[in-house]
Amino acid sequence: MAVQIASALEYLHFGVKPAVVHRDVTSSNIFVEADMRARLGDFGLSRLLSPPDACATGAGRELVCCTAPQGTPGYLDPDYHRSFQLTEKSDVYSFGVVVLELVTGLRPVDVGRERRDVTLADWVVAKIQVGELREVVDQPVLGEGAGVMASVEAVAELAFRCVAPDKDDRPDAREALAELRRIQGMLPEVSGLKGS
Repeated sequence: MAVQIASALEYLHFGVKPAVVHRDVTSSNIFVEADMRARLGDFGLSRLLSPPDACATGAGRELVCCTAPQGTPGYLDPDYHRSFQLTEKSDVYSFGVVVLELVTGLRPVDVGRERRDVTLADWVVAKIQVGELREVVDQPVLGEGAGVMASVEAVAELAFRCVAPDKDDRPDAREALAELRRIQGMLPEVSGLKGS
């Protein structure tokens, strides 16, 4: 599923001109069809990107859209929230949260956690930084063996990069897709996971 959604984002960001930013990449906006193919839906918040000079505060050469932050709590790019500049990397952040949901089996927001860890991204990043990834991995995955766990660790590392607070530290959708395909190639044939 992660590969299919990364592929959709790669198309939106690189395959059409002007590029499209979805603005609401969430697990509830991913639809799984009968053949188990994932589709990204709900383009109600999406925007076409413009050159930075179209926005009074735009900087750099990337395409931007200046707008008040909108989206789903827990998935919203903190850089977009601070700068009001929407870029493709905003979708990458949200995609990273979706990947963290896949790795952990948890929701993107949990008000039962400490304030600094309410969002899944903040909580998992804090755990990864202190070497406690295994504590957040969905329990059924832990029993799949070392090969699967190595792949899960690689996917978690990619998600960690996708949810970096600064957009310049995130991969773009094309890089994320390439990394997921590399990881998919190293995944052993276990429990039908290789095709997801």
